[in-house]
Amino acid sequence: MYIYIVRHGESTYNANPLDDTIDCPLTSNGIEQSIKLNSSSYPNYYSLIVSSPLRRCLDTIKLSNISCDHFEINNLFREIYGGCKSDLLYDNETISIEDDQQIKQRIQLINYYLLEKKTIKYFKYIN
Repeated sequence: MYIYIVRHGESTYNANPLDDTIDCPLTSNGIEQSIKLNSSSYPNYYSLIVSSPLRRCLDTIKLSNISCDHFEINNLFREIYGGCKSDLLYDNETISIEDDQQIKQRIQLINYYLLEKKTIKYFKYIN
């Protein structure tokens, strides 16, 4: 089993931490990074791709044109929101803050989840 972990392309928050929209989009640089992902030295086909439900992750996958047998959206892979500089929330956004024990439990659940899978590509931020 091979597991590839890839973070989403650059988001508006990565470019400007004062823009703390929870479900922030990719920047133009993030879009370019996502498109280039398919031409990287990694395979371009996977048994399974697992993604966070956040827009920047889903857009990274779509723009990469990477193929898979199965695609899953899983909240275990979602960034857990740790605070808000602007205190602004949009429709369907929620705040969830994890303590250290909850983080350890989530990592354990992710490990169990991944052990059941085959070749996986997990999308988060691409450097």
